[in-house]
Amino acid sequence: MLIHNVLHVISIWIVVLPLAAGLINYKGLNSDSKWIFYITVAAVPPQILTYFVHFNETKWLNICYNVYTPVEFALLYGLFRKKFELPVNQFLGRLFAVVYVGVSVYFIAAFGISAHFLEWWVCINNLIYIFWIMTFLKEQYQSESFVIHKRNPFSWYILAFIIYAPCTVLVFGLYYYIRDPRRVGLWNLWLIQIICNILLYLFFAIGLFISRKDEISRLDESKYRK
Repeated sequence: MLIHNVLHVISIWIVVLPLAAGLINYKGLNSDSKWIFYITVAAVPPQILTYFVHFNETKWLNICYNVYTPVEFALLYGLFRKKFELPVNQFLGRLFAVVYVGVSVYFIAAFGISAHFLEWWVCINNLIYIFWIMTFLKEQYQSESFVIHKRNPFSWYILAFIIYAPCTVLVFGLYYYIRDPRRVGLWNLWLIQIICNILLYLFFAIGLFISRKDEISRLDESKYRK
């Protein structure tokens, strides 16, 4: 139980790492990294509030996470929308965004944003992310210019979501079932989300640091050429 609690605290405060990387390296961030930095900034309030309310569900925590859900989607759409090369995939990307707006309006109208955490809204987010990732990787497989490599920050971001999105769908689909006080033993399943959350922000931080590192390398190369 002690290890579980320690990892839970780490999974909350790990968001500070990419936040610091983004603030320090902001001028060196490329377009992809700026989208990720904005996602990190948006994630800070709900993450930190979780710690101060001692992991209990409250009205303000519900509002923070339920507001963050569509904000995260909008920012990730900004990240992915220019990644698709084929017109059909570009159309599908826009179609999913339009459908998502309709689904979001339904969730807000039907359940509000303060009564409880809308876990199925999060699941829909991550199902769409999985589709975007698979579509992008399929294009990459057929493309002559393969951009997935360790020096490209986007590679770290997409790796983060390859790990995070499927696991999030699994855990959040059972969110209230796992948290039921009558099923204390199931709380250990939350370790899946805790570990994936740590990896998510760790990979974000790596990508944000790479952006600055590459910028410095380019400046050094230009000086050497002179």
